[in-house]
Amino acid sequence: MEQILLQVRDGLIGVEEAGLLLQQRENDAGRESRGRSAADLGFAQLDLEREKRTGSPEVIFGEGKTAGQVVAIFKRLMEHSDRVLATRIDGDKAQLLLEAVPEADYNEAARTVLWRRFGNSGAAADHEQLRQVDANYSAPTAGEVPELDRVRAAGEVPELDRVRTAGEVPELDVRGAGAAAIQGGYIAIVCAGTSDLPVAEEAAVTAEYMGCRVERIYDVGVAGIHRLFAKLELIRGADAIVVAAGMEGALASVMGGLVSRPIVAVPTSIGYGANFAGVAPLLSMLNACSPGIAVVNIDNGFGAGYYASLISRGR
Repeated sequence: MEQILLQVRDGLIGVEEAGLLLQQRENDAGRESRGRSAADLGFAQLDLEREKRTGSPEVIFGEGKTAGQVVAIFKRLMEHSDRVLATRIDGDKAQLLLEAVPEADYNEAARTVLWRRFGNSGAAADHEQLRQVDANYSAPTAGEVPELDRVRAAGEVPELDRVRTAGEVPELDVRGAGAAAIQGGYIAIVCAGTSDLPVAEEAAVTAEYMGCRVERIYDVGVAGIHRLFAKLELIRGADAIVVAAGMEGALASVMGGLVSRPIVAVPTSIGYGANFAGVAPLLSMLNACSPGIAVVNIDNGFGAGYYASLISRGR
């Protein structure tokens, strides 16, 4: 720009020509920026700036793609992010993908492949470390830390005993590499029956990929509702709750009358004929009498885990 202005000053070009040159520079800069924001693989245009816009990188949906396409997309995304998630990956595609990216982790139940630049320990391992630190903690007794005794005696910090709780004082948390994004709370992933577990696991893996801690509560459907009551305290403590249920999908409505947290309901395609491949629980959840329930598409564990993560991260 400076060169163009100097040329105008020296009378080498006119104002109109200078304007055209500046417009061309702006157009060229825009094209360069757009080139950096997407990667053209021919069969796919990868959105490289999605994490900057939304907080999460582009996720690969594996169904309908060849193994070669999944591998190519996965490896290109690895160049631009510290985490890559692929969903709906069957065993054959997973085998080829793991040969190309051996450090990735395949969850057979969820049909997901997850890679992290700093290892696949994820939120669960980081929070397990926090629980171990908390379990091994013992408050100093009188005389061990004279300064602390004076503070306690003076009553200057009445809630000092609560400080050790993970998440209450972020500066005091002991966390592993890459754990800065891990949230202090957790998401409860609840499924009605073991047959619903693949959808629930997809939600769980997605939430962990998003940096959230997950508590899994499985096989607590309404046919044996006492199993749910036994886990109710854990569920009520969550920031958000994902409920995956097939058959008639009653668990989401029941849950809505028992908790004060947001519920993300996932109808699954598990059930007999009149289940209509998940349409019956979908309609049941949409018509739930209990408030506080949002419903995603049939078998959409990814969408449920993602949405619950946004709720948890926003708290």
